[in-house]
Amino acid sequence: MRRVFCTVLLTAAIAGCSSHSASDTNATSGPSSGPGGSQTQTMQVGGSSINMGKNAIDPARLGLPIYPSAAGNVTGAMASTGAYGLNAMVALKTSDSFDKVYAWYKSHMPANAQVTRSTSGSTLIATFVEGTSKDKVVKSVTLVSFPQGATITLRSRAQH
Repeated sequence: MRRVFCTVLLTAAIAGCSSHSASDTNATSGPSSGPGGSQTQTMQVGGSSINMGKNAIDPARLGLPIYPSAAGNVTGAMASTGAYGLNAMVALKTSDSFDKVYAWYKSHMPANAQVTRSTSGSTLIATFVEGTSKDKVVKSVTLVSFPQGATITLRSRAQH
């Protein structure tokens, strides 16, 4: 009986989340679009604006190189703007191998970018970071391998 109740509760929660709206006691939300639309959700929280979804931010605005065959997905971007500046993230994927993507970013990131590369089990992970926590602008590219290719996460933080 407990398992049935949990299943019903989970189903109700998923159905409620699929309505493409967001609410918070301190937030207002704008309209969102489903498949075929802009596929973004905008929320106002305090003095900040948060955009989430496939088209939340143009990856070119991050000032990072974009891997040629990379593609986004519906939930793969987020941008927040406010008095502090812009924080943005775009998640992309490619069917190219991790090593090919890594070599491309190694040749397209600035020479002074900090690079880390590690392995966790069979998963390869690499991060290229431009800037430090003391800088007004910090940009990074994180690569993670998966059996069909690699994910690429572009991040940028620009403070006023």
